Amino acid sequence: MSTDRKEKAVEAAVNALSEYFDSIQVFVSSTDKDGNTKSHALGKGNLFARVYQTSLWSDAMDSEMRDMSIGDDDDEEEENA
Repeated sequence: MSTDRKEKAVEAAVNALSEYFDSIQVFVSSTDKDGNTKSHALGKGNLFARVYQTSLWSDAMDSEMRDMSIGDDDDEEEENA
């Protein structure tokens, strides 16, 4: 699927969601034929709300990743004991 088609699909999804929600921010990625990751982001609605929501999500993911790495360290210590 072409990049243009993918971007139009994201735009259609954002427009459909905007009928139900005040703010939408969508991040997508795909891999091209050479194995490179391509990213696209599109949002609609209140910019401040979108920035705040993505900030909360980013903080939650940071915390989740820290929790995962702490668990990985514990497993490693048990294997070495």
